[in-house]
Amino acid sequence: RLGRGGARDFQGLPLFAGLRWGSLRRARPPFAPSADGGAADTSNFDVLDDCLSQPVSGDGGTPLGYPRDTP
Repeated sequence: RLGRGGARDFQGLPLFAGLRWGSLRRARPPFAPSADGGAADTSNFDVLDDCLSQPVSGDGGTPLGYPRDTP
């Protein structure tokens, strides 16, 4: 399994070419999210407005408010 051998499993991958592994722990992250609202804070996540986040009707598949023939 990838990762079983620790960081060595990843160090040779082309995706990580040029990464300075020795200083990785001291590197500053490009983005540091805040969690000011505690454990339940979801302000760092986008709000999705699509059919996957809508309640489903009793027929088992049609989101409420959408016609049944919508692909």
